[in-house]
Amino acid sequence: MRARTHWKTTIPDKHLFVVLELLGWVPRDQDAADVKGHRDRIIADLPAPVQADARTNYILTTYRPRTGSWGIITRDQADLITVRLDHNDPEQVCKTAEDFVASMLVEYPRSWPSREYPFTLVGGIELLERLGEKMLQEGHFVPSRVRRILIERRYEVLSFLALAALAAVCFFVSIPKEITETSTLAGLRTHWQRDLWGRLGTALAASATTALLYIVFTLYDVKRHRRVVWRLVGDKKSDRQ
Repeated sequence: MRARTHWKTTIPDKHLFVVLELLGWVPRDQDAADVKGHRDRIIADLPAPVQADARTNYILTTYRPRTGSWGIITRDQADLITVRLDHNDPEQVCKTAEDFVASMLVEYPRSWPSREYPFTLVGGIELLERLGEKMLQEGHFVPSRVRRILIERRYEVLSFLALAALAAVCFFVSIPKEITETSTLAGLRTHWQRDLWGRLGTALAASATTALLYIVFTLYDVKRHRRVVWRLVGDKKSDRQ
């Protein structure tokens, strides 16, 4: 199976190699026999009308050790490159394409010094049949939703912070006055008052823990999904993450 993505960029080919090398996507020795062998195999598997252009516009060969997927990058236009990834297992080629998109749109932008990021994904990820150009599935990148979830759940977050603060105050007040005789709250700490404050602090701590667990499980549910939503071509109801 093959996956294909298109990227808008004017970054020179040499700089592109450096970027992908930093991200762990390219073998250092592009002239090695095995690298050339995979390059030629991938180009040979392309439809005949595409092979000539791929050989002419070829830039470099990629390799992802985690999935064992090889690929090639071609510059189809001065400001447009095409990334073609290849693997016998459809699941692995999907994971490789997802990793590549995440590397370019999430990992590398963190270290980019300028606001004008040089890579823009054009369209989505195209999962193609091995020996043709027919698209079987299309994947769309989903930006991180953690910040949006925290904004949507801001009342739960505020509730947790307020409950935790109140619980801390109650537990502090419930400390025997012999321990902190100089405290200005020492006069509030009769035996029954300390017991009352301790029980109130326990209840508040339990409520704060419940709110925190709700937030944690919500974030976990968001993060466990893939960053790419896949859809069978021609079937709008077949989204999978």
